[in-house]
Amino acid sequence: MPTIEKHKGVLIEIPQVLIKNGGTATIIGDELEGPDWYEFESLCDEYSLEFDNGQTEIPQEAFQEDKNLRSVVAPLVKTVGPSAFDGCSQLEFASFPEVLIINFLAFGHCRNMNSIRLEKLEYLDRDVFFQCAALEKISLPHTLVNIEDGPHFTGCNFLEAIEVERGGIFETCGGTLFNKEQKLLVRYPPARKDSIFRCDAVEVAPGAFSDCNYLVEVLLPSVRRIGALAFFPCENLRRLHVPNLEIEDDVEIGFLLGDTGINDCGHLEFIKIKSSNPLFEKLEKEARMLGLKHKIFWSFDKNLT
Repeated sequence: MPTIEKHKGVLIEIPQVLIKNGGTATIIGDELEGPDWYEFESLCDEYSLEFDNGQTEIPQEAFQEDKNLRSVVAPLVKTVGPSAFDGCSQLEFASFPEVLIINFLAFGHCRNMNSIRLEKLEYLDRDVFFQCAALEKISLPHTLVNIEDGPHFTGCNFLEAIEVERGGIFETCGGTLFNKEQKLLVRYPPARKDSIFRCDAVEVAPGAFSDCNYLVEVLLPSVRRIGALAFFPCENLRRLHVPNLEIEDDVEIGFLLGDTGINDCGHLEFIKIKSSNPLFEKLEKEARMLGLKHKIFWSFDKNLT
């Protein structure tokens, strides 16, 4: 197996066998840093990497737009930087058993990635797996304690289940990710094929239902707050039941109803909310301002529960 070695600050030249035939290279010696990462840009055939050099960090944009990297195994890496593998369109498998932190867009646009190994992850930034179209299932460890507020798994159009180990502060039910108490709905899997979904969560996280194009009707009888971009977009959503919705300021209403929210659900017929809800007048006013009266029929039902 070819090796790539860094010794006393000097990176040994990448073996030509990788360039000519593809293959797996083991990285040994000192940790890679700075200009070392540019060396991989010269590879013109598919290749895989295994880090056996104590590497603890993959820096920002280290392999960005590398169209030839097929897999990466990094047993000791603790941090994956922003956009580290963004645009690695041939990357199929990644193993980071010791990683604690994965930053923004780290695996964005890895359209062929179908498997990733994560065993000690603590922090997951937003849009880490943006447009990972081949990802069908992801397993998260119980060590996860922080999921950054924002869209997750947008463009993962084959993702059917998000799983998490028991014993942590998150859990899954039917492939949907919640906090442990199931009061916060973090993410509904885009490829889940149910047309009707109901849950008793009190809050919906930003981007929680983005790209969920099988959903026709969503019933959230206990929800008080819906995050920005929560339904951006749901192409086939027709009915949204949020009888007890609460919004404190007009900015949040704009996110909910405007061009970055529910207004992008082109087939939406109505949103049901209790007519006794103090939010009624705010919603009606905002809808008029946004010109939604001609696009969405609002149904306010006194007896809705």
